[in-house]
Amino acid sequence: MKSCIYKVRPEGDAAKVTLLQTFKVVKTNKPLFIILGIFSMNVFGNIANNLYLYFFTYNMGNGSLVAAVGTITICCSIACLVTPFLTARFRKRDIFIVLCVLEIAARIGFYMSGYDSVTEVIIWLSVVNIIFMMTNPLVSAMIADTVEYSYYHTGKRCAAITFAGQTFTGKLSVAIAGGFSGVLLTILGYMPNEAQSIETMDGIFFCIALLPALGTVVRIILLKMYTFNEEQHAELVEKINRGEFNITAKI
Repeated sequence: MKSCIYKVRPEGDAAKVTLLQTFKVVKTNKPLFIILGIFSMNVFGNIANNLYLYFFTYNMGNGSLVAAVGTITICCSIACLVTPFLTARFRKRDIFIVLCVLEIAARIGFYMSGYDSVTEVIIWLSVVNIIFMMTNPLVSAMIADTVEYSYYHTGKRCAAITFAGQTFTGKLSVAIAGGFSGVLLTILGYMPNEAQSIETMDGIFFCIALLPALGTVVRIILLKMYTFNEEQHAELVEKINRGEFNITAKI
């Protein structure tokens, strides 16, 4: 409501950020571009989330289990607290790769176990969610590291633009997943308010269990390309503190 009454414009360069400057920051900041690519792979997990209701309604015969999964997801978010202890001893990139490998293994185990047992499904979903939740702080932390990279090569500290990239990528992946989920259900032969065929139910289960693993594989490939480690970040910080810059792009 206050924003409708008061028009506050920050002074200096912070008030003059254009769309072109935003694209220049991302283009110049290669580590940020890679991390945003990794973060965009959430689209596969978002598709699986959109299909939970159909999976539990038709495959499991109990749509109310979606609420249980939501509760499990909230509880699993506590796993984020473990990440800072890991980053204190290991590189964020290496931790991320290990978590991706574990997620792929867990999803394969989930798919191999099937969906005959509600208990097994809940356990596998819990394991997958715990692993996935631990990757979320890593994305934000790695994006934060790229702020200095951009500052060193542009001469301007574009923190707001950098983190806005994460917000935009997250919203875009949700939107794409929402649209593609409907297309996917059509391809699988889903018929509303009717008993589904075995092929349709197996297809929905595949999307729940294994489809997100495809995005995780892409994440690993992108992480292999990510070479901006903690040592390089510390070196850039020292140079910036000394007033040394290597401006390769004018923002």
